[in-house]
Amino acid sequence: MLPRRVDDTAPARAERLPTAARRRGLTVSIVEGLASQAHSALTGLGVGGNAITFGFALMLGASDVALGLLAAIPPLASAMQLVSAAVAPRLRERRAAVVVSSAAARLLWPACAALPFLLGYGDAALAAFLCLFALSCGLLSFSGNLWVSWMADLVPGPLRAGFFSLRNNLCAITGIAVALGAGYTLDRWFGGVPRGGVADAAAQALRAQGFALLFCVAAVAGLACALLLRAQPEPARPAQARLPLTLREAVVAPFADAVRRPGLRGFLLFVGVFGFTNGFAAPFWTPFQLEQLRLPYTTVNGTFVILQGAAMAVALPLWGLAARRLGNRIVVLAGVLLITTHPLYYLVATPERTWPIYLDALSSGVSWSGYNFAIFNLALGLSVGPRPERAFAVYATTAGLAQALSSAASGVIVDALPQVVDLGPWALDRRQVVFLACSVSRAGCVALFLWAVPAERGVGVRTVLAKIPYAVKAMTTQFRVLPRGR
Repeated sequence: MLPRRVDDTAPARAERLPTAARRRGLTVSIVEGLASQAHSALTGLGVGGNAITFGFALMLGASDVALGLLAAIPPLASAMQLVSAAVAPRLRERRAAVVVSSAAARLLWPACAALPFLLGYGDAALAAFLCLFALSCGLLSFSGNLWVSWMADLVPGPLRAGFFSLRNNLCAITGIAVALGAGYTLDRWFGGVPRGGVADAAAQALRAQGFALLFCVAAVAGLACALLLRAQPEPARPAQARLPLTLREAVVAPFADAVRRPGLRGFLLFVGVFGFTNGFAAPFWTPFQLEQLRLPYTTVNGTFVILQGAAMAVALPLWGLAARRLGNRIVVLAGVLLITTHPLYYLVATPERTWPIYLDALSSGVSWSGYNFAIFNLALGLSVGPRPERAFAVYATTAGLAQALSSAASGVIVDALPQVVDLGPWALDRRQVVFLACSVSRAGCVALFLWAVPAERGVGVRTVLAKIPYAVKAMTTQFRVLPRGR
């Protein structure tokens, strides 16, 4: 008789932890989340980069081409979630893999801090930073789905909504406070943003010391994350089938399954095109604020984050109510229409007239919170099956690869344009040309959404909250409202 083949696509049931151990694990997870958020606020890791990330690259001499590559790295790294989604069912214990990969990702940042002192300011240091940033993003992305699977076993279903609501709120407050403190530190004691011309050697060295301080503090937070993850209990799972991990299983099969579903196929088409549209301008939001508008780090990395966070907190319950009464498609449409207006603020803003960027920050908090909530809701309704982490990995990878491609391409395009572009009665900075194109393209995505995505209401708000652990890391590249949603 032939041995029966074990189906590795079926989710393994984890053993129940003792109540005391589970409570300790939930407490440890909250503290670990605070440390993780602090690291993210100081480096931009896990949120697609922030003012610290772009400011450091600009200090090293990043051109528009390099900025395009920098913006392309985080969404490109989301493809590692396909690998972790394929590996997850084959691991009986996930803790070691999560601890090692996430710790390595976070502890690379002191090496980034050393680059100006070892390689100076120029192509060599910049290339090394892009490589280290890519490695850091890839390792953190790999750990994501494994962490999700672990948390899904650790947090009982009835507690998930309340637990993740509390954890996410505390993390948001921590991220805002640390981001504001980091921006103030750079502005107050380390020279802030250069104000025109080439900075002298002393000013450059002072700024390099400021970034080094932030990255080393972030590494301490990353070490704390690793220790806390090691202390967090993991419910034991049955032994899994030791089947070979092939390219087809890791990459081809998840996309083939998604394409065979008509509703999901249209959904992926929309998120891919919309991701491409957003990626085209992604490299230049923050550099435009820092260089053309000459805004300080405290404003870009602090005040705008506070405004977006406050707007999101106020708007999200209202979006949830609208989704229940009108459906998720209406909320997505309303969000995309608002998002379409954001690049236009950058066409009228000047160093003397920065108030449009403050409005942009508020509108970003409102619109992206609604869009992310409703698109997540629709994704849940379309991604039924025994392997939700694989479906979300396909979603994140589709949007991420599209965004990475357009970000890299836009850097090359902008670098080839003259500094000032005449468009009839308007003379626009070459980065503003990209913003205008982004706004027009986003408007076209409205029609694509109506045509490609079926009229389904998705699932209820309670189900969305309860399912957060299955997708929160797989959709990291999509949930970026607080850091720099535009």
